[in-house]
Amino acid sequence: MAEVFPEHAAFLHDLNARLIDLMKPFTDEIITDPAFKGSASIKAVLPAWLPALSQGDLDMICSPRLGLS
Repeated sequence: MAEVFPEHAAFLHDLNARLIDLMKPFTDEIITDPAFKGSASIKAVLPAWLPALSQGDLDMICSPRLGLS
């Protein structure tokens, strides 16, 4: 993104340095639940923690400027 938005490169690099992978606690088995059925994917974790939600409830934001569609 810093290449696409060079005017925000410093902010984006700083932000990236502070981000953590939210899947890591699940793949490292720091957080486990039998309802995950051995998986750390959002398909397994989200409904186990929040049964009222599903992956289909999540909006995807795509930007043509980033080459996503």
